[in-house]
Amino acid sequence: MIPPHNTSQSTVARTALTAAALVVLMTTAHCGSTETMAAQRFFGVPARSLDQPDKPVATGSWHPTRQVIFIAIDGVRWQDVYQGADPKLVDDQAVPDELLLPPERLLPNLYRRVVARGVALGAPGHGAPMLASGPNFISLPGYMEMLSGAPSGCTRNDCDRIKTPTIVDEFRSRSSPRDHVAVFSSWEAIDRAAAMDTEGIVMSTGRHGGASRDMLREDPVTSELIDLGEAAPAFPGEYDYRPDAFTAPIALRYLVTHRPRFMFIGLGDTDEWGHRNDYQSYLQALRYCDAFIGDLLRTLDTMGEYGATTTVVITTDHGRSARFTSHGGEHAESGQVWMMAVGGSVPARGFLASDRPHRLADITPTLRVLLGFSEPSSNASIIAGMLPPDPRDQRSQLVARSSTEVR
Repeated sequence: MIPPHNTSQSTVARTALTAAALVVLMTTAHCGSTETMAAQRFFGVPARSLDQPDKPVATGSWHPTRQVIFIAIDGVRWQDVYQGADPKLVDDQAVPDELLLPPERLLPNLYRRVVARGVALGAPGHGAPMLASGPNFISLPGYMEMLSGAPSGCTRNDCDRIKTPTIVDEFRSRSSPRDHVAVFSSWEAIDRAAAMDTEGIVMSTGRHGGASRDMLREDPVTSELIDLGEAAPAFPGEYDYRPDAFTAPIALRYLVTHRPRFMFIGLGDTDEWGHRNDYQSYLQALRYCDAFIGDLLRTLDTMGEYGATTTVVITTDHGRSARFTSHGGEHAESGQVWMMAVGGSVPARGFLASDRPHRLADITPTLRVLLGFSEPSSNASIIAGMLPPDPRDQRSQLVARSSTEVR
């Protein structure tokens, strides 16, 4: 995202945000829905998905992937995801010791509900790293790359709308009117990366963005969540940014009410706190994302065949500099990223390794193969470890040829 100006943390803004999001909690509690849990966890209310996560979930039988939920958490370092809280940053910034956690405790849902029954890529000690193509490791180019399946040529956060079809465009073109395709994001500019043509796509990006956001008004709970997001201050972001505490409940509510065929969810508080050099708040925002993902996966577990045939992908648009606060082309290390996936036909292989670096651009071609939109090719840049080795599936031949990718 665009780095914020050098302003100090505003206690008044944080108080206003807290009050607004607590209203979210109160106004959705009567529904007994999962967005209530997500709102609670943002403010540290004790919850099982943070401190006492579910037991590892059995992998079960193979299911074809028919739907995709694509989650991007902005500017999250692979170090925090795979190595846990950074002792040096904790010490330098006087972060409370209770946040100095190993990865499995820092992000319990990602480990117990994703790594344990899916795949993870980009972890140290497991082959080549996963990279953004760059050359400028900032948000809009990263989102364009992951959603289109190719480097975009964009090197700024103010590029025009993407000029090549994305996986969102493809889902929209292949779907009937009742097969919902949706994009929800905290950062308003993701609208320009998501699709060439937004017609027929439900979009709510930032506090006011998304030409089709009024389509969400049909559901009174979602409508109220949108109103609260519009009224909230942008902090910790700027301009038309909508904090994750409002974006995540909207997306979860939409999952329950519409069962979309494709949904993209962009969360961004992590990057905003990173730019403010506030490691404690960054970690807390990352734990909120973990709790939200836990709620989303538990919701899918209750949704029968729909839940069983949905693949969830989780990644980031870029990493961070060695000094944490920045990222971009002048910080080559911020080009290293990570990815996890679970559900549908994604096998339970845990940490994947590859003899060559995978890139953000490889995610969409892999999803196209999982969905049957395209056939595997030995020349395609796909993540073979995400494909099932099922003998009934023609794609198993590709997995066999790429067996070195799984260790």
